[in-house]
Amino acid sequence: MKTRIHRADCQGSALLLTLGTTLVIGIAMASYLVFVANQTRSTMRSQSWNSCVPVMEAGVEEALSQINYQGPTNLGTNGWTLGADALYHKTRWFGDSYCDVSIQPLDPPVIFSTGYVPGPAPTASVTGMILGTVNGSTSTPTYTRRTVKVATVKQGTGAGGVNAKGLITVSGSSSYIASYRSSTGAYDKIGFTNRRANALAISNGTTLPTIKVDGKIYGSAKTGPNASNPNGLITGAVGDDAWFALGNTTPEASHVTHDAAVTYNIPTAPFTYGTGFTPIAGAYAGTNYTYVLDGNLHPNFNLSGPNIGGGKSMVVSGNVTLYVSGDMAVSGGGFIYVAPGATLKLYVSQKFTDSGGSVVNGSGVAKNVSLFGLDTTAGKYDWTVSGGLTDFIGTVNAPMADLTVSGGGLAIGSFSANTVTISGGSNVIYDEDLSSGGNYVASSWNEI
Repeated sequence: MKTRIHRADCQGSALLLTLGTTLVIGIAMASYLVFVANQTRSTMRSQSWNSCVPVMEAGVEEALSQINYQGPTNLGTNGWTLGADALYHKTRWFGDSYCDVSIQPLDPPVIFSTGYVPGPAPTASVTGMILGTVNGSTSTPTYTRRTVKVATVKQGTGAGGVNAKGLITVSGSSSYIASYRSSTGAYDKIGFTNRRANALAISNGTTLPTIKVDGKIYGSAKTGPNASNPNGLITGAVGDDAWFALGNTTPEASHVTHDAAVTYNIPTAPFTYGTGFTPIAGAYAGTNYTYVLDGNLHPNFNLSGPNIGGGKSMVVSGNVTLYVSGDMAVSGGGFIYVAPGATLKLYVSQKFTDSGGSVVNGSGVAKNVSLFGLDTTAGKYDWTVSGGLTDFIGTVNAPMADLTVSGGGLAIGSFSANTVTISGGSNVIYDEDLSSGGNYVASSWNEI
């Protein structure tokens, strides 16, 4: 007897099982490929979006170079062309990316920079992924773009009077910040006949408050952005003369903004310490001094931590650069006299104290006396300028130090520091003539 085995039914079941398994695997693979494609596209989109930033920044640098070399009224050179929108335009390629930059010819100018970066390639279909083909044409890439609007300010030896990375405090009802032009003569601190309301207190800070005013700011105030509570960034009286004439003690809306993005360049040593000349005692114009710095004989001088007090004195003639490797204090009857027509650039590594109006600017012009705090002041030392019989007339650039102007005196020029405190009835007067020199720098950065 022979037994028959029916294999046809078994073979059919195996075929169906194989086809079903293949279908499930195919669906799973297709889903995975779609997921990978979407994930890849999302990542590439993010990379393109982020890559727009350096391209935009390159455009801003291109515009700043044009402005600083040609000035805001002579922009139609070096490949820049005037468009129908009254803006000067230029396009710059960086490989397969490019930026389109435009300058609004104001003073100070406004820059618009758009960065274009190739976006993700067209999404491939599942079949295309398997076969290695992509739907759509790839001959014309799509671009991701971002645009930024950058306001500028002419930063000579100080923009607007008081500049800080953090907190600015005007303490005391009689303390104020204002402006004037030294070309009109000495500041009238009795009748205020040449006082102007063009001062600017500017800080990159975003904490509440960033600019705290108990007295007045005759001019404007600017802080960094704080989306949750921008109105709390500036407290107190800020505005023009007409605003104060009405008795207002709050910020004038048109005189405050919250888009500050100032670049603070940290001063560096002017030369290698020890290569300068060490000043010695001597006479100038019939008067004996502890230190005589004659820039006509030696332009560079260095000292290690001088304490000019107790009857000690220093005279500066000609154009002088003095590098102090430690602390420097001028107090207790000591003084520094910068003769008329002379200039002093003083670089201090650590703490600086001017007590009682001890730095005497013989010319009365702020640009002739410049104080610089080196980066070694970070988190270590404070700077103090105190009032006295003689007003402080000069500029201070110490972005890594905390600066205090106190003692009820008058400080004329411009002042940049990590934080700035004006107290004890002191007044800071920005010399607008300082802006006649120096470069334009970015003061705010807003993406549009």
